[in-house]
Amino acid sequence: TQGRIRSSPRLAYEHLFFGSDDQLFYTLRARTGRVAWRFDAGAPIRSSAAISGGTLFFGDEEGYLYALDAANGEVKWKYQAGGKITSSPAVEEDLILVGCGDSHIYALDLEKGEIIWRYRTEGPVISSPAVAKGVVYIGSTDHRLYALEDKTGKPKWYYSTEGAVTSSPR
Repeated sequence: TQGRIRSSPRLAYEHLFFGSDDQLFYTLRARTGRVAWRFDAGAPIRSSAAISGGTLFFGDEEGYLYALDAANGEVKWKYQAGGKITSSPAVEEDLILVGCGDSHIYALDLEKGEIIWRYRTEGPVISSPAVAKGVVYIGSTDHRLYALEDKTGKPKWYYSTEGAVTSSPR
């Protein structure tokens, strides 16, 4: 690539998927390291991809969340949030969940890219969500770790910390 790679590569379908600061999303054949396809997002990509049902999901520094066909890189949909997306999305059933620099946590319909809910924190969300048993766990730079209902975004609880939560629960 012509830029730094800050996203973590994902291995699926015998391909390696990752974004770069050069604004391109790359797909390499795992056995040969040769480029299968590239996608120009038009902004640096620091979000690591989530993969589900042959679709890749990732965000970029312009605030777009993309859904691409993993086989050929064609755009299935894209959604513009209100700030940078460096958070790596998580898939939960029919939802794609991601944090955003506009201080929101977004839940979108996996197939259509339509917003289902969003929850506002008091600071940018660069942490990546973890989901278990219907609960989304995610940190914010507002010094809180949140637990939200996955289908509604309603808060179950939050835990206050002494500093920004930028790591990702796993």
